[in-house]
Amino acid sequence: RSSNHNAVLSVGQAVLCRILRISTQQAVVEIVAFDAALSEPAVTEGGTRLPQFRPIAAFASATLPNGVIRKEDIRSGASEDVEVYSSFLPGDIVHAKILSLGDSRRYFLTTCEPELGVIRAICSSSGKHMVPLSWKEMQCPETKAKELRKCAKPVTISP
Repeated sequence: RSSNHNAVLSVGQAVLCRILRISTQQAVVEIVAFDAALSEPAVTEGGTRLPQFRPIAAFASATLPNGVIRKEDIRSGASEDVEVYSSFLPGDIVHAKILSLGDSRRYFLTTCEPELGVIRAICSSSGKHMVPLSWKEMQCPETKAKELRKCAKPVTISP
């Protein structure tokens, strides 16, 4: 890991990442953006702090840092009830938090909080962007096909 990544990423920081591959025990991700609120003034809406995501490429080398979301870090509760394949698919964009700095190759991330999880997914049959139906299901607006995901709770902003 380059020292540039350590300069911008820290434990507890929110990140956006792209799922690269999944297995029965974990999802390997590429971190593409981080919440800059630790280094910039917070923006709030009705008392709720809004994330201010900044692309990693603007602050680090061309190689994006990798991370892992382990099965036990996908959602709260018993990890035996969680399936990685029912939570993420390659290509999904996920809102996560850095749980620990991990080993020398990757960060450990979590999506255990309700506002963390998949924020953008592509329908495997139509290629269209899907919309969340619940905390665990998304639907294609074109084909009405439903797919399982660990969805992030949307942040509502009042006008």
